[in-house]
Amino acid sequence: MDYGKVVGSNTMNLETIKAIAIISDTIIHHKTDCFIPVNKTTYAILLCFMRLKKILINSTLYINSKNNSNLSRKMNIIIKYHPFTKQALIKKLIIFSTPSKKIYVSLNDLKVFSNPHRFIVNTSFGIILGSEAIRLQIGGILLLKIII
Repeated sequence: MDYGKVVGSNTMNLETIKAIAIISDTIIHHKTDCFIPVNKTTYAILLCFMRLKKILINSTLYINSKNNSNLSRKMNIIIKYHPFTKQALIKKLIIFSTPSKKIYVSLNDLKVFSNPHRFIVNTSFGIILGSEAIRLQIGGILLLKIII
């Protein structure tokens, strides 16, 4: 299984936090999609969302409006909604670690969580779901909690 290995970046940076905030805002305001800036960390987190089958990703190239010669990579995120209740399948995203504050969790901490698959952890294997970290018997930096 591809674990979304992040090379050269061990934690969330400001661009990644901004992307998560854009996704959260999209969910809160009941929108169906949004465009977010992409870096390696953001992409690995989005792969975790896809493994939970809660969002879809359409990769696009977006031309920066200030300078048409500048191409920046952005992703089109499509939020999945329940077909009958019309509620988003992801209710809320909670960011735990920031660039200045890293929250470490051990394997035992992950086992105590009631739903470890709803946590995203940065490990030596890359950015993975909490349930995958338990299966691999490793801890890491707690990045996000997904409330479903």
